[in-house]
Amino acid sequence: MADPTVYQYRLRTPKGRWLADVVMRSDGYFSAVSNCGGYAFRWGSPGMEFRAFVVGLENDADYLCSKLGRATWWDGATTLKGIREYILESRRESGWTKEQAAQEWQTLADALSPYSDSSPSEHDEMDVDQFHDWYGETKIDDAHEFATHDYEPQLRAFCREVMPVLATAIREQLKAEAAATPAAGSEAAHGCPPRYCIDSEGLQALRAAVRAQHPRDGVQTARPCACGTEAGGPAWTPACRALLDLLELSERLKRAEGGER
Repeated sequence: MADPTVYQYRLRTPKGRWLADVVMRSDGYFSAVSNCGGYAFRWGSPGMEFRAFVVGLENDADYLCSKLGRATWWDGATTLKGIREYILESRRESGWTKEQAAQEWQTLADALSPYSDSSPSEHDEMDVDQFHDWYGETKIDDAHEFATHDYEPQLRAFCREVMPVLATAIREQLKAEAAATPAAGSEAAHGCPPRYCIDSEGLQALRAAVRAQHPRDGVQTARPCACGTEAGGPAWTPACRALLDLLELSERLKRAEGGER
C-alpha cells in the first residue's frame, strides 16, 4: 500500500498574523495547532477525497466539534436564559397564575443572589452551584433538563475562525491542481511523450500555420490523436508522429528558402 500523501497549511489572518498550522493526510488524519487550541482526529471513511471532505466541515461546526472535543463545558448563560424564558412563557401561554410565576421567579432570584434583592434579569449566567441551589427548590417538572453543556469556547472559536480560512486554502489548492491536470481526453492524460504530444486542435493550428507559410507545399491531414500504450511505455500514435513530420517538413522548407542544403 502506498504511503498517504501529506498536506500542510500555514494559515494567517487577513493582517498577516499567524492563525494556525494544519497537517492532513490523504488517509483521513487531521491535526491543527492554532491560537484557538490544538486538535486532532482521524476519519476512517470520509467517503470522498479527504481535502474535499474537510472543506465541507466549514459549515458543519457541531459535527466537527463532536470529533475534536466533548460537550462537557458548563454553559451557564444558556442555562439561565432557558429558565427565565420558561417562567415568562408559562405565565403568558401555559396558564400559570401570577402567584405561581412570582414564586418561581423568586426561587431563581434566591439561587442567584441569596443575600440581595437583585432580579434574575440582572444576571448574565449562573454557575453549577447556583443551578443546584435552584434545582433543589423549584417546583418545575424535569428541571434537570435546563442544565446546558456545550463544547469549549476555544473549540467553537476554532470552527468559527480557523476552518473558513483552511477551507479557502484547500479550495485554492484543489483549483490549482485541477488546472494543472490534463483533460481526460487529451493526449497528455493518456501518456503520450509530453515534448511532442499535441491535441487535435493544436495539430490543426500547426498545419494551418505551415500551410499559410508554404502555400505551394501541401500538408496532408493527420488523424486526431488517440493515444495508446505499449508494454515498454507510451506509444507513438499517428498524430504524435504526424507532428514530428510537420516539424521536420517546416525545418526543411525553411532551409530550402535560405539556400541551405
